[in-house]
Amino acid sequence: MRVGDVVAHPMRPPTARDPRWYWRARRTDDGQTTTILTGRFDRAELVDRLAAAIRDAPARAGRLSTLSELLRAYTAHRAVEAVPPGEPAGPGQITARTLELYRRRRRWIVARWGDLPLEPVAALQQAIRLAAYGELDRVKHATVAAHLDLLRAAWTWGGNAGLVAGVLELPPIRPERRARAPVTLVELAATIDELHGRPSTGVDVVDGLRLLRETGLRCGALGKLRRDDVDLVGLELRVQHKTAARLVPVLPGAVPLLSRLVLRAEPGGLLLPQLEARACSTINEAIDRSCRRRGVRRFTSHAIRRRFAVDLVRAGVPVHVYAAIMGHTPETAARHYLLVEAEDRAAAADALASYRDGEQASKRRAR
Repeated sequence: MRVGDVVAHPMRPPTARDPRWYWRARRTDDGQTTTILTGRFDRAELVDRLAAAIRDAPARAGRLSTLSELLRAYTAHRAVEAVPPGEPAGPGQITARTLELYRRRRRWIVARWGDLPLEPVAALQQAIRLAAYGELDRVKHATVAAHLDLLRAAWTWGGNAGLVAGVLELPPIRPERRARAPVTLVELAATIDELHGRPSTGVDVVDGLRLLRETGLRCGALGKLRRDDVDLVGLELRVQHKTAARLVPVLPGAVPLLSRLVLRAEPGGLLLPQLEARACSTINEAIDRSCRRRGVRRFTSHAIRRRFAVDLVRAGVPVHVYAAIMGHTPETAARHYLLVEAEDRAAAADALASYRDGEQASKRRAR
């Protein structure tokens, strides 16, 4: 284990009288190696002793000069708290999987900002903030936020250990939510056809994708649909929403599919029993595999819902009806699901041209 220029090694295994390992910690300074700690310690004791030894060492503060050094020291510190793979973590410990996650995040930060100096703190703060906002154009917001969380934790630990000075304030990044592009009906049809031709794909996955296309449901609702929720006479589908049930209109193209699912289901049973436990994961994994095999743009089940929403608006459905079908308020539905595509811009240009041509014709007649 390495913390800055201090390296700790387990030297002797536990004995019958003492179940703790015997550790030796050394520091190298200008080519001189000095032993600063020896003895038998458990993990928690070793962490405390090393932190105290580093904190009390003369002229220790300011030794770390870059973000790379700070993060390497922090992950080495957390490595002492990690339990062997497969074992549960106790109080003050982390699992081997969590440690590996910290190391991956450390490599991500070091590759981008590792050379940034730790002082002055105000300049470091501003540099990380600007760089983090720049990353939002390439990676997900959650990815940037998770790596900044690791950076905050490392700085707090470094401050307590006397390795860094000052307070690093990194406010949370909250970018504006932007509507994501929906999948096209051609792309969706090609995915359904490809999955339908593979025996390994469950029949409920293909039927679930078809039902999403015709109803705009959330994928999580598929595993909850029951035979009694389908009204083939009134052409409505009752869907369990977050707070109450809502009714979704059934398009004529979905009637044969729902009729087949109703006939196949047990009385009061689920329409798609294979999707009861992991509807979203099962659907999205199948879509991802199909897109990878064909080498085309990947999409998620929620992109199908966006396609349905955009088509409702283009069909001229009133906004209050559209919002009720989608299960949102009009404001929320417009903010999250509406997207202006090339067809919309072209239609707007044609409408404006027609309007102006009409205005000019009216003026000529008035003369």
